[in-house]
Amino acid sequence: MLKKTLLMLCVLAVLLSGAGAYAKINWSVKAPEDGAADALPGGVGLLFDRNGIRLEVTSIEFRSGELPNLHFDVWIENESGGTLNLHFDDVYVDGEEVNGIGIYDLASGKSIPEYFFLEPFEGQSEEILRNPREISFNIRVQFDSTGADFFTQPCRMTGPLSMAAATAYPTVQPTAAPDYPWLEKGDEGSDVRRLQLALISLGYLSGTADGVYGNQTAQAVYDFRKQNGLLIGIYDDEASPDVQAVLFGGYAEPYTEPPFSLEIFAGSNAQWEDVSGDRLKIHVQVRNVAKYRTVKAFELYMYATDVWGEPIYGEDQVYYATTTKNIGPGKTAYSDYMVISDRSRIDKVYVGISKIVYTNGTVEEPSSVEYWSWEIW
Repeated sequence: MLKKTLLMLCVLAVLLSGAGAYAKINWSVKAPEDGAADALPGGVGLLFDRNGIRLEVTSIEFRSGELPNLHFDVWIENESGGTLNLHFDDVYVDGEEVNGIGIYDLASGKSIPEYFFLEPFEGQSEEILRNPREISFNIRVQFDSTGADFFTQPCRMTGPLSMAAATAYPTVQPTAAPDYPWLEKGDEGSDVRRLQLALISLGYLSGTADGVYGNQTAQAVYDFRKQNGLLIGIYDDEASPDVQAVLFGGYAEPYTEPPFSLEIFAGSNAQWEDVSGDRLKIHVQVRNVAKYRTVKAFELYMYATDVWGEPIYGEDQVYYATTTKNIGPGKTAYSDYMVISDRSRIDKVYVGISKIVYTNGTVEEPSSVEYWSWEIW
């Protein structure tokens, strides 16, 4: 890692110059009684244990020299399901802000020793790190693949943290996460009912709050996260404490219907059969993703390519047909069959939705038609 390379180069330079690299005085860190864990060698300071991630401080030392820093050895476990980066934001030592260097590229399933460190900003004296009495920071846990934040854990360490003593016992006091339980499909009870009531009030869920976290609640949570910029790539239909903090925080975005709500989706079925005259008869499955609007009719565009990928009917030439049937909110349906020519030449068929009519008379057209394809055998 870059941070390790920089530290090692700096230490090597100091050693070569004949100066002392750092004053090595270890602290053993004592865990708070309510978060005590099995002790690791040298003592344990539990910073947090939540959402599949556990972070414990095993020792702390002040390092002087060309790159002075307050160095924290830690033991970290990641069972979150994703590769993580841990950023240290809003770092203060005795009320003065310093720079925090975090932990990066931590793969899921890892349980390993690691470290992070604090360093003075340019122009700051290293003395701010030498005998601190209080340290606070926010650990922002981020998914490496998407850059999305998973959660933020505030932490505070209090002393006295005197470096004069060979061993001191600071306490690590994690600030509690919002008082919301992690909720997911299959959960039941009053917490789920409170979640559902909030989703209903913002328009993400219809019906009554029954206290059962089923498929409709999971879809409502996904829609809420999507519209409020909270998708992270995994657990997106689950209500984490941080998601609930937004939901109950009074600033969440209410649900708005998508302007073009009918879609062909991953997993849509297509059914076809050969008919006389070297023709193909085919229809496809569509889904109405709106929560309140019913589709009355829709138009499909369809074209085909040969084994070389060349359009059979000419550039920008498509078949089109209208299906008239009501498709309610969240429902799927098949289009009417379309019959196209030159069956013997067809290798793939491409289908897209070009127009929707809702039961209230509104007509919607996409800015561009999105095509999905099926290989025809």
